[in-house]
Amino acid sequence: MKSTGSLIKTLLILVVVLAAVVLSPRTAMAQTYDQELAAQYMNAREFDKAAILWEQLYDKYRYRQYLTNYLKCLSELKEFEKAEKFIKKEVKRNENDPSLLVELGLVYVAMGNTQDADAQFNKAIKLSAVSKAQTINTANYFLTNRMFDYAEVLYTTAAAQQKVNFDFELANLYYFQRNYQRMTEKFLDLLFEFPDYLNSVESRYQYIMASSTEDDLNQLLETNLLMRIQKYPQKTVYAELLIWQYTQTGRYQDAYTQIVSIDKKSNGGGKRLIEFGQMLSENGEYELALTCFDYVLKTGETNPNYQFASIEYLNTLYRKVIHTPSRTTEELIRLEGMLKESIIKTRTKQAFSLIYALANIQAFYLNKTQEAANFLKAVIDENKLQPNEISECKLLYGDILLFDNNPWDATLIYAQVEKANANNPFGHEARFRKARLAYYTGQFEWALAQLDILKAGTSRLIANDAFELSLFISDNSALDTTYMALSMFARSDLLRYKHQEAQALLTLDSILTAFPGHELLDDVHYRKATIYESLGRYSEAAEAYQTVVKNYPYDILGDNALHQLARLYDYTLKDKTKAMELYKQLMTDYPSSIYTVEARKRFRFLRGDRLSDSLE
Repeated sequence: MKSTGSLIKTLLILVVVLAAVVLSPRTAMAQTYDQELAAQYMNAREFDKAAILWEQLYDKYRYRQYLTNYLKCLSELKEFEKAEKFIKKEVKRNENDPSLLVELGLVYVAMGNTQDADAQFNKAIKLSAVSKAQTINTANYFLTNRMFDYAEVLYTTAAAQQKVNFDFELANLYYFQRNYQRMTEKFLDLLFEFPDYLNSVESRYQYIMASSTEDDLNQLLETNLLMRIQKYPQKTVYAELLIWQYTQTGRYQDAYTQIVSIDKKSNGGGKRLIEFGQMLSENGEYELALTCFDYVLKTGETNPNYQFASIEYLNTLYRKVIHTPSRTTEELIRLEGMLKESIIKTRTKQAFSLIYALANIQAFYLNKTQEAANFLKAVIDENKLQPNEISECKLLYGDILLFDNNPWDATLIYAQVEKANANNPFGHEARFRKARLAYYTGQFEWALAQLDILKAGTSRLIANDAFELSLFISDNSALDTTYMALSMFARSDLLRYKHQEAQALLTLDSILTAFPGHELLDDVHYRKATIYESLGRYSEAAEAYQTVVKNYPYDILGDNALHQLARLYDYTLKDKTKAMELYKQLMTDYPSSIYTVEARKRFRFLRGDRLSDSLE
């Protein structure tokens, strides 16, 4: 049996615990209230009231920011002696905390006593330099107060004492000082010792270049990299960073040259060239992508990367042909033959992309819809592909049925894929295609119901597509309950899907005539522009894009049209002056646009923010 004293002791403990539970929320609320009130006083420059609260908060909770704010208030009130006395007491209480010495030094700076301030800062450096964690913490205090020289001394002292590399921190310090030459040197010094930091350095440069207004930063980096490559040819990390820079600035041919050089030195078997070629192909740089794959193919069939390069070569050739307005029937037939031959040679499990390309070519470009449908059905029935690939073949089969004027059969195929792939991306994609088909055929309310389901709980890409189509239908039917204009627009989209561009353009022109004040008009001009561009009618495409930019600058397609117009002059019409003018307009008129970063990069590239060929 417990003694009376033990019972009393237990009860007291329970009372204390219960009191803590009950009071802790109140205490937290009181702390938050006092903190917000102190901040309000400080922002209102009522430093006397703020100082009282910050002192009380620091005494109670010992948070360092409360101390810093309290000292700032005292400095603003010119109560330097009080601040000095207070912080000295804290230094005595925590002798091993160098940040308190920095705070004391800042008080001396406010007093104009630079000699004593310097002494305290140097003490903090000496105390911090023995530990990496302490070095970083104290350096951050210096950086926050823009005392860059002391931070630099601390980093270099700590590096010598601890035998630890602080090049990354020093590079960031020089960035804060806008000393880009020293920043670059330190980043490259870091890579010399630790090549694994390459991704971190690339990410840092990506941020710096996106946020910097310096025009010569790219050239500065390139100059230093070329010097390092010449001095340390065995350090491939510098060539890797140069490849990254060339890729970021669109200098793909220069990047290709560096990748070939690395591949030869490392006997890489062309793996990097295949990866680079894939990226180029995705970005529409088809000729250079084909060059990359051809480089690997020329090494011979004994190369383990040969078959992969062969498949990617055909995939890229397929993309190039279908995206070239001036393609000929002869080119399409030749590509069809190459795909058939390669499918026979390639193992079925590796041939999916070729199968997909062949069916596309036959159905959508050679008017062989029945042959393409039969081919795909045979592949599906054979069931030798991966389940996901079978689903993609079925989706394409449905597309071909829609193309061949069988929307009902297409809907059934999409429904099969959706049912077999419940709650995965292929099922969501099938539902989206059903909704899109409903849009094409004027069933807007049913389409919206399906799209609303897809906007949540699906992959980002499908959700974005669903959101865009849903928003388009909703915005352009709010004031037109008859759906007449929208129905015509949807019909034009279906005609374009079927490669009946002439009829699609006539339908769009009919909307302009019949509905001169409709909210769809910016979309009509924009869609006409994209059709003209796909047909190679570039002057008409430019005119249509310009109509959107001029007449509908504040509508949702304003920056899209300006971006597409700039790219048209840049990449297709090769009018450098006009492209620069349009990129500059995009940066000025739409500073928050998602296209602004790319516009800035291209503008600088076209302006010539790079080294001359003689230095390369």
